[in-house]
Amino acid sequence: MRILLAAVLILGSASTASAQRPVPAPQPVYGGARVVVSDGVLRAEMPAAGVPYTTDWPSVMIPARSIKTGADPTVPEFRIRAWHEAEGVRVLVFAVSVSEPSRVVSERQIASVFVPFDKYVDVPATEKYRARRLTLTAYRELVRGSSAPYEVRPHYIDIPVRPWSPPRR
Repeated sequence: MRILLAAVLILGSASTASAQRPVPAPQPVYGGARVVVSDGVLRAEMPAAGVPYTTDWPSVMIPARSIKTGADPTVPEFRIRAWHEAEGVRVLVFAVSVSEPSRVVSERQIASVFVPFDKYVDVPATEKYRARRLTLTAYRELVRGSSAPYEVRPHYIDIPVRPWSPPRR
């Protein structure tokens, strides 16, 4: 009986000592970076590569859309490649052209921009090809199971009220 009482006292004092230590808040764990490319109508998203000057995946293709009606773009599409660099992402934009008789695809680099995380950067170089300007943004991707670095608030939907009564059926 004395041994049981001693064990309870030791365990009780150990649990109160551990309860008094502050528990550190969980830190968000970031994975890779992601890049969002948009021309105002179309939107594409891709992961940023871990090494510079990648030639294959990851890349994203955005079709060239004309600035004005009736003025077709001079290239069919733009190809974007990106990699993680410092506190942002380095993004390369290529104009893609196709030679008609042999269907050979060629790329010409038209822009190289640094996009800081959570900022927007415009690429006006696409306007030289009579295509809409591209907008780039980059963000860090959270690893599943980690806590968000910001407060999550519920979204409320404001349902409009009809100013008139509906007709009878």
